[in-house]
Amino acid sequence: MYLSRSFASCLAGIVGVCLVACLVALPLQADNDVSFHNVSQSVGINYDHGPTDRFAEVEEIFDMLPIPTGEFLSEVRPNAPISPRGVTGIAILDYDVDGDLDIFVVNSPGTANSLFSNQLMETGTHSYVDVALAAGVDATAQDTSGACFGDIDNDGDPDLYLLGIGQANLLFLNNGDGTFTDITDYAGVDGDNRHPTSCSFGDVDNDGLLDLVVANTYDDWNHRLAGSLQATYPGMEHNQLFHNLGAAAFEDVSAASGIENVSNMAGPGLSGAAHTWAISLVDIDQDGDQDILCADNQGLAATSEVERRGWPRLFLNDGTGHFTDVTQARGLDIDGGWMGLSFGDYDCDGNLDFFSTNVGDYLGPFWHSSQFNGSDDGSFTVAGPPDPNPFGWGTSSFDYDNDGDVDIVYHGSFDFLNLIFMDNPGVLYTNEGQCSGVMQWYSDAFDTVHLTRTVYGVATGDLNNDGFADILSASAFNIVPNDFVLPLTLLTGPQGIFDDTAFAVNVLPGSIMPGFVVEADPNLQLPNGNLVLDLNSADNGNGWVKVRTRGSFDTLRDGAVNRDGIGAVVRVTPDGAPTAIRPVLGGSSYGSQDSVELVFGLGDASDGLVEVLWPGGVVNRVAADSGEHLLFPEIPCDYNTRFDHFGSYVSCVVRNLANLKRADVISPLEALQFVRGALSCEDNVHRICVGGISNAVAALEALNDL
Repeated sequence: MYLSRSFASCLAGIVGVCLVACLVALPLQADNDVSFHNVSQSVGINYDHGPTDRFAEVEEIFDMLPIPTGEFLSEVRPNAPISPRGVTGIAILDYDVDGDLDIFVVNSPGTANSLFSNQLMETGTHSYVDVALAAGVDATAQDTSGACFGDIDNDGDPDLYLLGIGQANLLFLNNGDGTFTDITDYAGVDGDNRHPTSCSFGDVDNDGLLDLVVANTYDDWNHRLAGSLQATYPGMEHNQLFHNLGAAAFEDVSAASGIENVSNMAGPGLSGAAHTWAISLVDIDQDGDQDILCADNQGLAATSEVERRGWPRLFLNDGTGHFTDVTQARGLDIDGGWMGLSFGDYDCDGNLDFFSTNVGDYLGPFWHSSQFNGSDDGSFTVAGPPDPNPFGWGTSSFDYDNDGDVDIVYHGSFDFLNLIFMDNPGVLYTNEGQCSGVMQWYSDAFDTVHLTRTVYGVATGDLNNDGFADILSASAFNIVPNDFVLPLTLLTGPQGIFDDTAFAVNVLPGSIMPGFVVEADPNLQLPNGNLVLDLNSADNGNGWVKVRTRGSFDTLRDGAVNRDGIGAVVRVTPDGAPTAIRPVLGGSSYGSQDSVELVFGLGDASDGLVEVLWPGGVVNRVAADSGEHLLFPEIPCDYNTRFDHFGSYVSCVVRNLANLKRADVISPLEALQFVRGALSCEDNVHRICVGGISNAVAALEALNDL
């Protein structure tokens, strides 16, 4: 988070007001015919997020009231625990490999995590059963703060990594029978009892094995001093990089990899680390290797250069797994309380862009959740959204209306001990026009009042298999405010389009400042958090193609990519429309992970061209029809590489497709589809076309092998 010093001082002493029924005024509407409907209860999602052990200290503080202002601001609040009711993270994965997407959600100590098994393939009905206990991933004793998944042993099923606040992180190996085994000690990835919030899998050295990066914060969550108030603090914790050695064993290479060389963080009494809320392994420059982007937190506004720690921090990979902090060189040294990350090419210029959540414009000027557009020279520019916006944690970039461009969703809220913010109604930004990159709030997207939910985890995926992506959000706790709410515009003045949904509630039961009263709601209730599945109405008629990447490291002699193709960059060009780009990520958002199966909208096009840039740099392409579920295997024959002669390229393609067919990865018809894509002439350096190739006889003989 990032607070101006003046605003941080006035939070505890604002004159209270009493308002009635003013929480759901949503004046702006977008001209959309796709909307989202909360189906959680009807599909069997019964999730209850409890508080952490830190909440007991908050209850003791409440018993101390009334508190003199000086003591409250200087001692009580700075030394109160951060996120005492816990945080949430979501992973959308097919844990049992049955063809539908399941849901993993973290919880606080004493309450089991949840693994909601999708029954769509078993029963034909979209519903869920919580199997976390039976599967062995309940981790009831852990203060779980986030999760990510990846197939670390390339055996065809996803393994699960859970983060613990001040405890060991846990790695669960998927047994392939619906259960998991805790292999943390063997694997060497416990994380040294730091305070992590996000993680991401990716192959940093392109050896075909998934590595793991972990975002850490600071050393004591029993005190929020470092998290939101001190611009410098010696207890910041370095992020960690674990290199996969094979056989599900890892080595901590954090120092050797360069990720501990954090620019601008050296100084007397400092650890050299920043404070990272979210992290992603992503091929941000599309050069075939995985880079690292961090969402780093500032705290109070910096008064000197050495205090500037809160940047969207970029580490570029040199291709060997060694990283260099290039944040300043790429124009990303922009102070903020950056907290969540999502990725896509918002303006369809061929460069990957990203969105990062921030504390919002109601907590101080310019602390804006922002869209960063990439340029051909590798730099980034803040490109919107144009209007002031609210607090944010988790986020996802996806094409919610399947019109062919990438949109953005984010949620968030924060507990300041005395005040809890309610300023985020669930923000869905629609990409205006045909991939303009200009984001506008779609105010009536949801039928759920998200404003009263303190949401951290957000993830997206097609959960009911209808070709339209759905949205999951998990709150740590909720708010039943009754009549007493504080419009945030009394603190900030008018900001813009979110003013009618920007509020706070006082959770202290009495006076905290002689002569001033923050009016308390005597009937205020703060029930446990919940999980909301906002199902896409999927009723605008737009076409789509679903892409599931499949690496061939375990199948082909020259295969080099991990089983799920995590780290690949997928490009889809609908017929007659711009190209949309999204990466396959092993963790993003805040403590969460989207489905690795991506939905791309085609608009009114009947087909499109699908191209995959694999980790390592190989490019494959194929044509796909609207409504197609495309399993896209790695074919280790680069579409953009010039072979010595045409026959060598044909032989490479056909030989590898034949081996994929023999391994039952693809069918004969799918093999033929990929042959046609590999030999198509558009933008191909070989300038060859199926049906018009100079060496047609040789090609046809090779195709017969399929």
